[in-house]
Amino acid sequence: MKTKTSALLLGACGLLFVASSLGAARERDDTPARVTLFARTHFTGPSLTLRAGEYLDDLNHVRFHDGRIANNRISSIRIEGNARVELYNYRSFDGERLVLRDSVSDLSRLGHDWNNRLSSIRVEDRPEWAGRPGPERPRRDDDDFVGPRFPRQPDAHPWERPRTDSARPGRPSADPVVRMVEAAYRDVLRREADLSGLSGYTRAVHNRGWSESRLRDELRRSDEFRTVTAPTIVKEIYHEVLKREADPAGLAYYSRKVAYENWTDDRVRAALRNSPEFRHPPRSIPAPREERPRFGPGRL
Repeated sequence: MKTKTSALLLGACGLLFVASSLGAARERDDTPARVTLFARTHFTGPSLTLRAGEYLDDLNHVRFHDGRIANNRISSIRIEGNARVELYNYRSFDGERLVLRDSVSDLSRLGHDWNNRLSSIRVEDRPEWAGRPGPERPRRDDDDFVGPRFPRQPDAHPWERPRTDSARPGRPSADPVVRMVEAAYRDVLRREADLSGLSGYTRAVHNRGWSESRLRDELRRSDEFRTVTAPTIVKEIYHEVLKREADPAGLAYYSRKVAYENWTDDRVRAALRNSPEFRHPPRSIPAPREERPRFGPGRL
């Protein structure tokens, strides 16, 4: 008798647990899947809200209610319901990619500093079983991925790792796209392409149809070009034209022109040659000669 009573009690408890779990799941499912982007940390400041299925492919064309452009101004993200958000540091869902399913109060605390680096975003609504790895869905290679990855397109053909000079010493690659990327690296960044960059940009040209001009434009928008290559170009032209080191003010001014206004080397040269320093160089004053004592009548 006691055994039957215990079994009935256990069965009732199990039913209550299942009912409460279903109720909790139903409550979770009723929460709207949406994502709110905040301009400041800890979910403060001007904000933008996107619902599941919505996306912004270029935050340069989006403004907060205070009139400021949203590009590179997102510091925290609140995720509600079963939303899954994909973040990219380039427009058109390119560049480094981050997948989130939980709110983040400070993007600078992530493995890669994502604070004020977002340029495009996509929001999806995933059921609980589809959103997280588990028995129904094995873990995917893009779960919580942080790194330089270009989004895979469903209709894209499989891409093989390009053969580089390191893989085939002394022999150029047979893929014209690889050669185009290598030439763009040399012309824009003034160096040989690293394997990671070569792979990513080759894939973007193959799968997304990038033109050579688009490829070079993306390289010019990179942090490396703006913080390393542009100042190096200006320093070399100062030595070439004015025969001296670049002063801090001139270096900052012309580096901004090269990095953000697409000034070419020739345009920087022309500006320096048009400067008063180049057109009217200071005349060198000869050092005074040492006077020698002269002896003569009436002089000691």
